[in-house]
Amino acid sequence: MVWDGFHPPSGNTFLFFRDPDGLPVEYGHGMELFPEVGARPHRVMSGKLETLSDHIELSHAPVV
Repeated sequence: MVWDGFHPPSGNTFLFFRDPDGLPVEYGHGMELFPEVGARPHRVMSGKLETLSDHIELSHAPVV
């Protein structure tokens, strides 16, 4: 495993791995499934960096 975290917009957790060729692979869990008909209204997220990722110090995030 290279990196783990939480995506606030989608509410899912994720893990990043490297495949045998060194390419990044993301495994996500807990994403919301939307039906084609009758989906809930969209959410409006703020423009703050904290909205995008739980890794606020992106300069310290590993390059995957």
